[in-house]
Amino acid sequence: MSTDGDAFLQTLLFATLPPGSGAATLEVPSVFIQEDTGTAGLTVSVGGRQVGDLIALDSDVQLGGFALHPTSATIETSDGGRQLVVSFDPSGVHDGPSLVLPSGVQVAGRADLQPRPGAAAPTGQFSEVRVPVPADIGHQLTLTFSGAFVEVRGPWRLPIPADLP
Repeated sequence: MSTDGDAFLQTLLFATLPPGSGAATLEVPSVFIQEDTGTAGLTVSVGGRQVGDLIALDSDVQLGGFALHPTSATIETSDGGRQLVVSFDPSGVHDGPSLVLPSGVQVAGRADLQPRPGAAAPTGQFSEVRVPVPADIGHQLTLTFSGAFVEVRGPWRLPIPADLP
């Protein structure tokens, strides 16, 4: 493995083909990349909200070249009290790079709160963030997103000749 500026190179080794084998093809269905995107914020009004309340969200958040599509938020009960669940529309799958998960999610001004991003089955694509909501949170909560774990779909097919040295 080596890096050169912004480039990253990793050599993968595979077992050789058995003697007498014909040609083969190595197929790479997709590649996952960690991308530095800067930060983006989403503010949700939580003041006066009770468990079960639905909070409509209708503005996209731009994280680098990827749009996060928040659809709604709800207050739910959890083991530690209340939590905010922010739902995202995971329909951003398209040709080319697509966001799987933000690399980091934090609550602005609250290092003590640990947001937990979640993914939708079966795609594994980002679909929600769960955040504890303590009594002293105030009237609004701002989530700060950073970085992107991105999938670049192939497939790439690499021919492997039968007569390698």
